[in-house]
Amino acid sequence: MVTRMEPQALKITSRPIRDGDDVDWVTQRLRCSKKGVFNALRERVKLDVQRANEAHNGEGNLLDLNDQGETFFAVYRELHYGQSAVATFSLFGDGRIEANTQVINKALPPFEVHHEWDDTTVTCRLTVDGQDLQLWQISQRALEPLMVQREWA
Repeated sequence: MVTRMEPQALKITSRPIRDGDDVDWVTQRLRCSKKGVFNALRERVKLDVQRANEAHNGEGNLLDLNDQGETFFAVYRELHYGQSAVATFSLFGDGRIEANTQVINKALPPFEVHHEWDDTTVTCRLTVDGQDLQLWQISQRALEPLMVQREWA
């Protein structure tokens, strides 16, 4: 059974703050750090891998997640004839979060996830190539090529 809850590690959007609201800006601010954003992305990707595997009609897992510590994780898919596809997620010391996807021998353009704290709404803004995205959209951008056959040509 797939849990339908989104990862709660990062508040991306919110309603306007009103007088009298108990705003936990401290927790939200700490979550909008390079490690906080990377961990929230990892949790979202784990959830999406779980969902893909539960929806998969074949034997075994469709996707496999390899979590290699605080700064790197990868999702793999075995394809046909011993070939594979992989999406990697890396956290660099300067705060960059980079996602790379390779299907068979074709590397797709990597992308960077940027985060910015908004103290007026107590939210963390995530962008890729200047576009505001939610965690699920970032996960989709990296993982979808592993699941869709058109990317394998």
